[in-house]
Amino acid sequence: MTDGGKKKVSVIVPVYNTEKELERCICSIRNQTYRDLDILLVDDGSTDTSPVLCDRAAKEDERIRVIHKENGGVSSARNEGITQAKGDFVVFVDSDDWIEDRMIEKMADAAEKYQASLVVCGYRRALENVSEDNAETAGEKEQEILCSAKEVLNFYLLEDEKIRIPHSVWGKLFTRELIGTKRFPLIKRTEELLFSTEIFCELNRCVYLKEAFYHYCDDRETSLMHQTDAGHTVEREIPLLIEQIRVIEQNGFSEEAELAYFCFGKRLLYFYLEFRDKMLRKEALYVKKYAKENRKRILKSLKGDFVKKTDRLRMILFVWFPAVYYCFVLLHDRREV
Repeated sequence: MTDGGKKKVSVIVPVYNTEKELERCICSIRNQTYRDLDILLVDDGSTDTSPVLCDRAAKEDERIRVIHKENGGVSSARNEGITQAKGDFVVFVDSDDWIEDRMIEKMADAAEKYQASLVVCGYRRALENVSEDNAETAGEKEQEILCSAKEVLNFYLLEDEKIRIPHSVWGKLFTRELIGTKRFPLIKRTEELLFSTEIFCELNRCVYLKEAFYHYCDDRETSLMHQTDAGHTVEREIPLLIEQIRVIEQNGFSEEAELAYFCFGKRLLYFYLEFRDKMLRKEALYVKKYAKENRKRILKSLKGDFVKKTDRLRMILFVWFPAVYYCFVLLHDRREV
């Protein structure tokens, strides 16, 4: 906490070869109306001019600290930032994104007002200069919605259209106590999945702000979000989804664990179709194996009220007869799951 009584907010920015977007990101943080900031630029072994830009920013603003480290990936950079952070709250911003100048003030005020350990805001996704806003109408933008851990898990797992809570750590403000000793696994992609799931299970209450304060840069050609990596899916992502269910169960959310099993089944179905389409036989067989091993729990999850009749029929056919389901999809040209 600062001398003025306000709580300090640590802003952690992992940086790797984003020289074109980095200054925009840093400026958006420096221009925050909430001034009590601890800004950590974690240079993860960049090979472009990003390290120079970080050092220059630190000379211009005493709130900025630069950490230069060997390349270890975004998880390693975020973990280092958490270790070095001095704030009562923690915010993560990706170095190719930017934030509205009132974001941290609004989120910190909401955390204090409701004594909430997590605040989530709306975001605007930039796709090749086209903005997609998840804060629906001007009348809703000032809306604050208080949620329990159970509600947050449901919004997240069901991918609710009105209260969108992704597992990405950007667009969120965490109390330092909620983060505690949690760290990101040192993997590429889906590294936020377990971290955020643990956060959702352990939070005391969450405030959702409808207004889109966060600008998420999603380049269709270069973003990892759009690259298919079958090996990663089989070796990392599917086991992580299983571990996610275990975390939810261990925290006593039995109903949400059933929902997570249903979502897991849908992901397996999607992966299977993708691998079959791309003639990745080995990976498709792995997915079949996971579907068979988890068949009982997936089928049990289909009894939930959250399951549509069409989804229930698809899932039953898929977990018992994957090849037949694939032929059915080909015949009817239906790829939405």
